[in-house]
Amino acid sequence: MTEPTSFAVIVGAMKCGTTTLFNELAAHPEVTGSTPKEPMYFSRPGWDAGLASYQALWPDFDPARHRLALEGSTEYAKCPDFPNVAERIAAFEAEHGVAFRFVYIVRDPVALVQSGLTHGQNAGWFGKDREKIFAHLVKVADFERQTALYRDTFGPDRLHILQLEALKTDKTATLAALADFLGLSPFPPGETAAARLNSAAQRRGDMAEASGADAFNRLGPLKAVYGRLVPARVRDELRPRLQRAAGRLVARQEAPWRLTESEIATLKAALGEPVARFTARHGLDRTGWTPL
Repeated sequence: MTEPTSFAVIVGAMKCGTTTLFNELAAHPEVTGSTPKEPMYFSRPGWDAGLASYQALWPDFDPARHRLALEGSTEYAKCPDFPNVAERIAAFEAEHGVAFRFVYIVRDPVALVQSGLTHGQNAGWFGKDREKIFAHLVKVADFERQTALYRDTFGPDRLHILQLEALKTDKTATLAALADFLGLSPFPPGETAAARLNSAAQRRGDMAEASGADAFNRLGPLKAVYGRLVPARVRDELRPRLQRAAGRLVARQEAPWRLTESEIATLKAALGEPVARFTARHGLDRTGWTPL
């Protein structure tokens, strides 16, 4: 069986609609999505295990239908925490004769940081150290810095930039440009994944599940007993519901973090110049973005 040799990677930015974009692309008849959506293959040890190891992320790849294998790992655009991803992909590409294209979706960086702050609080990032979470998000929201690694390594023609706001307001044109970049036929007409996945209910469910996963992981001995007594198949079916239930309990106990005036001032000082350079470079419309 022929395995995929052409790959599209949504590298970020986190909290900018990467899951919605992944589902939009994975719904295209010429694309197959990875399992899981965020394998984080090139940001973790074992990335040099060989081509077959990477190709195994696409068990449903059908060479008769699919032209492109898709993954979406936002760790790939979290430099300097994961600094060598572009370099690793370039080495992998050269060794195995495969081809990659990269997609990066952005939004108002202040909205990104606010969303990430709440998510990080619920998920227990950095032991719920607010200062560390905030500092991490400031680096993530430096779009110019994160994309420079891919421009410098692969050239600008292999990096496609789009905006979450445009995906919402002019989805047809946004997806048409993306299909053209990836060498795909036009997206079929009709309702697409973003219309279904970008709901407030879905976002609340995702948040509850993230916080619930953290709460569930803190059960300690009880979790171990649960693992021994409940069959794996049943655990897999129950896990999302248990995590969402635990997340709702956590959410009731703790007020969500909101950006302070001091943090917003820090964002403006850190991101004003690089965001202006990034949006000018790519001709992006900052209408509706928080002024920096």
